[in-house]
Amino acid sequence: MNIRFGWLPALVAGLWAVDGSAKPLRVASLNLCADQLVLEMLEPVRIASVTWLARDATQSAMAEAAKGVTINYGRAEEIVPQQADLVLVGQFTAPAATAMLRRLGARIEMVEQPRDLAGVRREILRVGAILGEAERAEAIIAALDRRLGALPPPIEPRPVAALLRPNGVTAGPGSLVDDVLRVAGYENFAARLGLDRTDRLPLEALIMGRPDILVVDYRDFALPSLAQLQQRSPMVARAVPKRVVVPSWAWTCSGSAIAEAVERLAQARI
Repeated sequence: MNIRFGWLPALVAGLWAVDGSAKPLRVASLNLCADQLVLEMLEPVRIASVTWLARDATQSAMAEAAKGVTINYGRAEEIVPQQADLVLVGQFTAPAATAMLRRLGARIEMVEQPRDLAGVRREILRVGAILGEAERAEAIIAALDRRLGALPPPIEPRPVAALLRPNGVTAGPGSLVDDVLRVAGYENFAARLGLDRTDRLPLEALIMGRPDILVVDYRDFALPSLAQLQQRSPMVARAVPKRVVVPSWAWTCSGSAIAEAVERLAQARI
């Protein structure tokens, strides 16, 4: 027997022979969006580990909370010794680790990527039920709805907002970004152009179209980044002088951070 993996048979036989309906006591996450929900709903003692990205303040809404929690790098051999009785994964993250953990009998639950605010609410409730924290999930949604209810009402005609992420990426109809822009009182420039939810925004169209405001998600890289070249373009700045920064962590995943994105956008149009 390979000494390095000599503990596998015992773990397969007993570690994950648990009641899938029981409230999980040790939860591991292999996905950044799952990290956010785990850190927001659970006490640290119930968190086996979250991904290393959870501590990255440029990508994680819960970076501060993640400092006191064990991290993983998406490998099955990290998760098994942590004795997690539930592993949360994403559709595309850590596929090899997910497949291995399934073969070993781990309880695996997938966190979905929401496409609108209604989907955010549904996912918070669904994951809350999985974690045995339905009341906590309802409290998060109630707080989110209070913040959204305090937003200034939209005006007509709505100002046009263009999202420009690194590498020229934008988001059209069918995306969470599109719904957030709508709730914040904007028309999505990408929708005017007929772009998809994960398209690139042509620089010429942006300059010629002159939307009312540019939405960017600057990160403070130590060195200049070619990915941000369009965001920093003087031509773009002249065409669309007004801009608002909405960090990607605020409107990528389900969780209370989505209110931050809506509030920043709504405030920018006043």
